[in-house]
Amino acid sequence: MTAQFMLLSPGALATIQDLGRFGFRRFGVPQSGVMNPDLACIANSLAGNCENEAVIEFFLSGPSFRLEKGTVRLAFAGDFDIELTRGRAKRTLQSWRTLTLNAGDTLQLGNTRHGKVGYVAISGGFDLPRIMGSRATYMRGGFGGVNGDRLQPNTGLPVSQTHFEGKEERQLPGVPELESLGLIAVDEESPAATVRVILGPQEDYFTDAAREDFLNGIYSVSRESDRMGSRLVGPKLIHNPEKNLKSFPTASFRAQFRCRGMVPPLSCSWMAQQPVVIPKLPQSSPQTCLNLRACRQGTRPLPGGHARRSRRTPAHQASEA
Repeated sequence: MTAQFMLLSPGALATIQDLGRFGFRRFGVPQSGVMNPDLACIANSLAGNCENEAVIEFFLSGPSFRLEKGTVRLAFAGDFDIELTRGRAKRTLQSWRTLTLNAGDTLQLGNTRHGKVGYVAISGGFDLPRIMGSRATYMRGGFGGVNGDRLQPNTGLPVSQTHFEGKEERQLPGVPELESLGLIAVDEESPAATVRVILGPQEDYFTDAAREDFLNGIYSVSRESDRMGSRLVGPKLIHNPEKNLKSFPTASFRAQFRCRGMVPPLSCSWMAQQPVVIPKLPQSSPQTCLNLRACRQGTRPLPGGHARRSRRTPAHQASEA
């Protein structure tokens, strides 16, 4: 029997993503793909899929689903709760697990508690066409996913059926170390997370006082953030009046600051600290507080603020919307 799986509400933003499309940037086509590959791979592994199978990626507020016909098995990765309604009974479950739905079941996913994304995989994957080798949604280009756009309310999602009957539900043995997955956990004793940065070649485009404020102030992630970038709100930085650069190319994980209508960049590369392999800032939810601390290029921080020379600097590629 073919399953009929319905997205009732997408929450704040939900799209179909996989690990992205590669080899097309020279034609103006970005990578796209999931913002947190580790979480997506966990969801697919729980579902019994290959790691590049398409998943639903949602931001902040969780989507809701209903299974109209058939049986499907879903898998969830991210720090959020799951509310299952089956008949008149309701159950609240934690993510990091699979859940088999029968016809008539509804699901409501809760808000993400740490980080701003969560993932839903389905055993067998979604029956969607690949465009340039990927099912990832590229909203600005209008292709991939479902109609090249964010998922809309009351959308039927085509499912590739797989045989999982008789197989037990799968669940991680414990909640993963959230920070190792790029999900900043902020407690009352340490209200601001630290993000290590490397000052770029245009640091002299700002005054000494501005650089000091940049590296000692506390910034918060604005709600005016999306899949392309995160906007920070913090101390006002003063542009060096002796310098004038109207535009400058940007790259992944670089901070840019607007001054009097111009964009003279105080370039910063986000350095991962082992075992963190995903930059913290893109995963941070709105109102997360951050301290930016300088690292010299080619070093990695040690406890106590010291640095050790490193043979290589971790390289990251942004998941562009």
